[in-house]
Formats: sequence, C-alpha cells, structure tokens
Amino acid sequence: MTKKKTRSHQKAPLSLTGILNPKSHNDQIERQLEFQNLLKDVLPQLNNNVEKIIMTQVMLTLKLEGIIDNNITPEQSKMIQIIKESILNSPEKKQQALQFSQNLLETG
Repeated sequence: MTKKKTRSHQKAPLSLTGILNPKSHNDQIERQLEFQNLLKDVLPQLNNNVEKIIMTQVMLTLKLEGIIDNNITPEQSKMIQIIKESILNSPEKKQQALQFSQNLLETG
C-alpha cells in the first residue's frame, strides 16, 4: 500500500486588509509625523555629523516601526550598522537622507 503524496504548495490568499484599512494608513501617517517631529528635535544636537544624522534616521524608523525598542540587542545593533553603511555607501541614498533632514530643519 503506497501513500499518495499531495502537494501542499497552495498559495495563501491575498490579504488587502492593510491596504484597504484606513486606520492602517492613518497609523502610517501618524508614525511619519512623529518621525519628523522627533528628528527635528534631535537634528540640531547632531552638529551636521553625517553618520549621526543617518544613524538617527535609521534608529527612529526602526523604533517607530516596532522593530527595535530601548534595549538594542547585539544583532539589532549589527542590523542598524549595516543599514547605516548601505546608506552612506550609496551617494544617492546618502543625499536623499541628508536632503530630507535639511528640509525638516528649514521648515522647522
């Protein structure tokens, strides 16, 4: 007696909840505004240090998205460094990050 194998490669149904849920969109807008306000407060203390500005942007983003909290693990620290370095090593990404910060300060 042989067992018949069945394929379990069924695709999961698509969920449009996050896309269609206005609350989700509002939460994203609130996080963006909170990010901008926090960054505006911190930027003057960073003395135009490019690495610190980008590190702050990365950490604020990860914090507001719930990926990190106040106690950063060594793995999270490594992840933050990798993200920061990838931005610093890309002239386009670096310029975008710095321009965003500059625009925040000018509209402050």
